[in-house]
Amino acid sequence: MGEYGKINIIVRKINPVYSIVSNDIVYRLRLQVRRCIGMSKMMYAVLSCMGVLVLIICDIQCIKRRTELGRRVAELLSIGALSVAGYTIIFLSSDYKWMSAGNCIFFAGMDWLCYAMFLYTIEYTKYKGKALFDLKPWMKLVTVIILTIDSVSMLCNIVLEHAMKFQVIYYRKERYLRFIPQPLFYLHLILCYIPFAVSFCIFLYKVYTAPHIYKRKFGFVILTLAGVMAANAMFLIKKPPVDISIYTYAAAAVLLDYFTFYYVPRQLEQIMQRLGQNKQKDLLIMFDEEDNCIYMNRSMFLFLKGCKVDREAFENAWDYENPGRRTAIQIDNNIRKIYAKEYEKLLDDKGRYMGCFYIMHDITKEREQREKYRYMATHDSLTGLYNRLCFFEEAELFMKNNPQEQYYIICSDIRQFKVINDIFGPEAGDRILRTIADSIRDADDHNRVYGRISGDSFAICMPARNFSEDSYFMRSGSTLRIKGINYPIVNHIGIYEVDDLSLPVSSMCDRAMLAISSMKNNVQQQIIYYDEHMRKEILQEQEILKDLTPAFEEKQFTIYIQPQFNHRTGEIAGGETLVRWKHPKKGLLKPQVFISMMEDKGLISKLDRYVWRMACEFLKKLENQGKKISLSVNISPKDFYYLDLYREFMGLVKEYDISPAGLKLEITESAVIMDVPKQAALIEKLQAEGFVVEMDDFGSGYSSLNTLKDIPVDILKLDMKFMEKSKNTKRSADIVQMVVAMADKLGMPVIAEGVETKEQADFLGRIGCDIIQGYYYAKPMSMEEFEQLLNKYPYRDIVQKGIGNDI
Repeated sequence: MGEYGKINIIVRKINPVYSIVSNDIVYRLRLQVRRCIGMSKMMYAVLSCMGVLVLIICDIQCIKRRTELGRRVAELLSIGALSVAGYTIIFLSSDYKWMSAGNCIFFAGMDWLCYAMFLYTIEYTKYKGKALFDLKPWMKLVTVIILTIDSVSMLCNIVLEHAMKFQVIYYRKERYLRFIPQPLFYLHLILCYIPFAVSFCIFLYKVYTAPHIYKRKFGFVILTLAGVMAANAMFLIKKPPVDISIYTYAAAAVLLDYFTFYYVPRQLEQIMQRLGQNKQKDLLIMFDEEDNCIYMNRSMFLFLKGCKVDREAFENAWDYENPGRRTAIQIDNNIRKIYAKEYEKLLDDKGRYMGCFYIMHDITKEREQREKYRYMATHDSLTGLYNRLCFFEEAELFMKNNPQEQYYIICSDIRQFKVINDIFGPEAGDRILRTIADSIRDADDHNRVYGRISGDSFAICMPARNFSEDSYFMRSGSTLRIKGINYPIVNHIGIYEVDDLSLPVSSMCDRAMLAISSMKNNVQQQIIYYDEHMRKEILQEQEILKDLTPAFEEKQFTIYIQPQFNHRTGEIAGGETLVRWKHPKKGLLKPQVFISMMEDKGLISKLDRYVWRMACEFLKKLENQGKKISLSVNISPKDFYYLDLYREFMGLVKEYDISPAGLKLEITESAVIMDVPKQAALIEKLQAEGFVVEMDDFGSGYSSLNTLKDIPVDILKLDMKFMEKSKNTKRSADIVQMVVAMADKLGMPVIAEGVETKEQADFLGRIGCDIIQGYYYAKPMSMEEFEQLLNKYPYRDIVQKGIGNDI
């Protein structure tokens, strides 16, 4: 007796109670097993029907998948259901023939069950659409013929009993059949187990070669097949009254359905959970090594509307922005969404591919924000046109794409736009800029590039053949008026004919702007073409502009006086103060050289105040010498908006203690036309203090009888250049005579300026215009020279408002 037996005897002797209890437990367990195994035929029938029902449910789910693999699993489940249903006949009848038929139907179904298992194996183990075992069409045909013959043989066994015979036995008082295999039956088994064994071997190979996380997946299938084979072998060896292995077939079919479509390796589950936690708002989908979808989060499920797709279908479901397919686009219900695609392969420890996943991140808002910033970086925020840098880039590209064309660079600039902004405010200026931008944008010709290149400057690059001076852009931009702004707005146009495409567009625009600068104060001229002569002139002007600031600091400006004579009596009737610049290098500069620049730079009011103060200082000097004569000073249009003129002039006459009538104020129609009631009230207020107001340049420029009616001026100044510009001298003379007569009727003296010949002076004397200013009598002279002139000639002021009449 061995050591184990001795110890067992000792234990039993020591504790006999333990032995009794153990035997009792073993007995009860055996009894329960026998009861389970010894269920009634009705219970077996119910169990079989339940198995058939489960197989049918799984079969329907597989059919709905509409895939080749789903079809193979559905075939497997359908044959399994038929086989189990056939075997159920044994439990529903006690008749020999019916029970014999149930067994034969079951064994006939085994042929097709094993063949379906083989087809499923081939489809399930495909990698990238390629099968491990290439089943040729002729092989399929031969297999189907052999299996059909064997199935028919099994069914014929119901009558012939050539493959197996049956022996009636009684178990628990119920009738069963025990089959007795014949030699032909073993041939049937061989035919069944050949495809089954091939399937088993294929799965063994997949377990060996598959990535680690898929080994368990294929391993479960092998265990399922092994279980079926073991149960079937026990039945063949033990030959019990009931073939329990039939239920393993049904269970195996259900397990295969699960492992095929529902099982996901734990490692992939962990990856999906991690991705799901980190990318809850993104669209997430995962594919296995065969590019079948094994997981999608809720966001992706809703996006795909519940459709489960393979990897190829998923890739083709998007529109892509670029060949690299990194950015995908989806349009749903006219809503455009942009996604950044993140793709990653999943590899095992040995570098073998085991699947992949896609994360689609919605970047629509980020893209819109980026496009907004990009637009802001390339477009002007006020007008929506290209900004300076973007225009230069686009214009250069536009011209280089068609180098054979002849191009124009057209620039526009609003004259004295800074003044408009200062007077009416930035909102009015913005409205003007938007109106010009709209006129450029809405033009019919779309073959061009345009933009806003500076505050009030616009630029267009277009083929020369498409350009017309009468185009919509030119009409709207040349003399533009905005509703609510009563200001003459002039949009000057400079054109540069491109003759060298290698020249930077910025330089081209500079040349067009140089052409505009050369127009100076010429409000009639609105379009000008660039030439090299302009460049030299502009460079000279820029030199002068650079010297303006030190000119004020060093008091380089002075006044010259042009006397006004009474042609009838020869007396001096007054004088007009004119500014001169004693430039340290260029000598004495006339106003034509620098006035327009000072107007553009907003310095004109500073210069005017400088001149007014010098005129008052000179008047006081003359008064101290006992010489009482009036001097007229010019008031620029901008002074009406930049300065408080009433306060300025009242302050000056009080500071220098001079009579207001000694300081005559020259205005032009352009100075008051923007707001006639307001300026008329100001003039009346100044006149009430004793100031004399002259209407300058009557007969030229904007002057009109309508303005004369509304503005209460004291003196008219008639510009004789009016006659020079006319080809019809007699007609011009008649008009001048009528103006003088009208002024006489209104009680207003007339001063004729610009008189250069004796003929002109005599003509004016004949028509009643005695006060003359011009080169015929005297050129503008320095203050010292004017003092000497007063010592030579008698003088009598034209308007007697507190001014002495005699020398």
